[in-house]
Amino acid sequence: MGSSIQLQGFHVRPPRDDERAAVDALFDPHVLGDGPIIALAAYGQPGDVLLGATIARPGGGGNPAIAHLLLYVHEWARRRGVGTKLIMHLYQLALANGCLSLIHGGFVNDGSDEHAFARRLGFTPERSLRQWHITVPQHRTWAPRLINRFGRSHPDVVGVQLLGHWQVDALPIAEFFTAQYGGFTDRYLQQIRERELHSDLSVVAMLDGRVLGATLVELIPGMHGRPDAANLRLIAVEPEFRRGPLPLFICNNLADRLDEWKVEHVFFDADEVHDSFATGYGRRCGGEAGKPRHRLSIGADDMRRHMPSD
Repeated sequence: MGSSIQLQGFHVRPPRDDERAAVDALFDPHVLGDGPIIALAAYGQPGDVLLGATIARPGGGGNPAIAHLLLYVHEWARRRGVGTKLIMHLYQLALANGCLSLIHGGFVNDGSDEHAFARRLGFTPERSLRQWHITVPQHRTWAPRLINRFGRSHPDVVGVQLLGHWQVDALPIAEFFTAQYGGFTDRYLQQIRERELHSDLSVVAMLDGRVLGATLVELIPGMHGRPDAANLRLIAVEPEFRRGPLPLFICNNLADRLDEWKVEHVFFDADEVHDSFATGYGRRCGGEAGKPRHRLSIGADDMRRHMPSD
């Protein structure tokens, strides 16, 4: 379709009510959650042909001055300045409404066209992840010995219950993930509730009604060619417990659950800078790390610097 369209130009504007469904269909509805979304769309002329759009949701991490965004331009409409113009209009709108930071809602691969495009527009990595691949037998080669050395008498784990998600109300877990990762509680709540089939694999560490740590696990048969694979989408521990044995206890409990499900291969993301436990865990297991992916952001000053001067 797109290759046969001859455009005479395009303009950017908010979509009308009758155009909104077509804009929403460009994006994964899970990424930004269910809150109020600001949308800008690029329409080619003649005919108001939808070329692409950007959407943003204010209030990331509970801060109204932070917004998360997504951008999509149809492949046949790329390299025509559409994406750049959409982002410039978003900068203008964000600054006019007192936004201090825009954060890309997803992660982009290092060295990809999307990464290069975002860097040209002033975005810089806010967080960088590598995906690790380990096996449950690799975990078993060393982790149980270390756990036995700590024992259940360590103050970080005394009284802590390691439960499946199905045993705990979903809202406190979602609020915990929001506090650790930022973003939106309703988005995490949506992820937790939509993966109820794996709620016994996903572990939550509780102490006197408080969430100290949690994982979110989904089974993905065939992931990276592995018929028995689990994706550890999220794992987080309260900062005051990260240097003690609790993260390892959570991982060991997860390994026990994976054994019961006869799942051997595990994939998880780890922040090379801020998550020394996860990266160290992957290395001690002899795991394989993939190329980095970045979550990109831009502050208000950089938005102003990259906007064209009229």
